[in-house]
Amino acid sequence: MPEQAVIEPECNERHLFMSFVVFRSALGLRHFMGCLIIAALLGGCGTSAPTDSVRIGTSSVGSTFYAIAVAMSELAYRHAQINSTVQPVGGSVPNLFALDTNRLDLALVNAYAAYLAYNGLEPFEHAADIRLVLQGQRTYRHILVRRGSGIESPADFAGRTIVADRPSNPDMIQIVRALLAVYAIPEDQVQLISTSTSSEVMQAFQVGSIDAAMFPFGEGAAIVEEALNNGLIELLQIPADTRDAALERLPPAVTGRIIPAGTFSGQSEDINTFTLNAYLLARTSVDPRIVTAIVANVFDHRDEFVEYQGAAREWTPERTLEQAPVPYHEGTIRYLQSAGLWSDALESRQQASLERSTAPTQ
Repeated sequence: MPEQAVIEPECNERHLFMSFVVFRSALGLRHFMGCLIIAALLGGCGTSAPTDSVRIGTSSVGSTFYAIAVAMSELAYRHAQINSTVQPVGGSVPNLFALDTNRLDLALVNAYAAYLAYNGLEPFEHAADIRLVLQGQRTYRHILVRRGSGIESPADFAGRTIVADRPSNPDMIQIVRALLAVYAIPEDQVQLISTSTSSEVMQAFQVGSIDAAMFPFGEGAAIVEEALNNGLIELLQIPADTRDAALERLPPAVTGRIIPAGTFSGQSEDINTFTLNAYLLARTSVDPRIVTAIVANVFDHRDEFVEYQGAAREWTPERTLEQAPVPYHEGTIRYLQSAGLWSDALESRQQASLERSTAPTQ
């Protein structure tokens, strides 16, 4: 049973409910009721007083990022007596603003937003003083096309209406522009529109008002699976060489992977795509001892972590060692050194990252 409830800083019935939603789904009703009992014994907002306390920012309640953050929070208390509050700030950009202004100590964000913040690129007015703690699950950025639209490759985008932008995901429009550039399609020959949510995109597909959409989703995402099963959309196959040519126009935070065959019903072949890793970031000033403990909890109690949220299986040392546009936090380095994973190559990469070298954006 969880040993301490994870609650929001402004403690009231709404915050308690939000924080326990993930526990109920991840641990079952018995454990969920146990958490409520403990919260009641603690007197609502009162808690025991662990040695350290941190604030973890994440996306909305019910999201994978939120569930991951709650799991990290619980592990931190259970195994290192670190008290933490999980705060559903919103998308990656708002979380990074909050991190930069000392309203958070750590935040779960996507790699592209982290790149923008660290280098002080729009919408950030200055370079954020942040460091990488961990890397986790990948999120796809892929073109979905309306079935029957006649789009067989990005070469068919001219004259079409495409959802290319979402305010909370500034990487999406950059990827679309990179593809248009590779295919030498002037932007004014395509109607690029913006939406705020995934459900808006699916509604637009249903009424036939769009032909394609750059869409963010995770492996086996239910919203994509349902649309495929209903014959509403198809996954656009992008030739690997075309994808790679587009990647050369994008920051290193955007990487090229495949959606393995069988990931979705009826998907008979691998699909070339773009991905972003999830990052756990911290302000540089966060105590390295706390960061080292958080990293140790994730790696040393992996089975327990995965019990909370399936996506936790991707938060591995191997993933954390992948190339990233943000330098490591000192606490992460200490763990990697103690585990024999730090190397001269990683040290060289760390020093290069500290120079805040920026790559051109579209």
